[in-house]
Amino acid sequence: MVIQIKERKPLTAPTSDLQSEEQIRAVATTLIEKGLKNVIVTMGSRKVMWVTKEDVHVVDSHKVKAVDTTGAGDDFIGCFSHYFVKNGDMLEAIKMATAFAALSVTKWGTQASYPSLEEVEGFLETFV
Repeated sequence: MVIQIKERKPLTAPTSDLQSEEQIRAVATTLIEKGLKNVIVTMGSRKVMWVTKEDVHVVDSHKVKAVDTTGAGDDFIGCFSHYFVKNGDMLEAIKMATAFAALSVTKWGTQASYPSLEEVEGFLETFV
């Protein structure tokens, strides 16, 4: 399950304000205890958290100058799905999706803002 923080209302009490990593981890852990094997929480420009029964992984978001965040979550899901199916590596898929979504918000539009593979790979090379 992938949750975007802004879309989490049905999963938590109406008065919840999930801002801290600890609060987010607690909600994700509750979902794991209810039987989910993986919970991925995207936190926009902050980070992505992947929670399993055994572990918690946190991937920082890339800092970019965003001009249009429309579709960023869809960008993340599409890229994540592609890389996870391609290589079965959840953490690598999250890292690629995080870069893809970061680049997509630097341009206007939804599909028109999707970066090419070359753009994503070039972007990631700047962080090595």
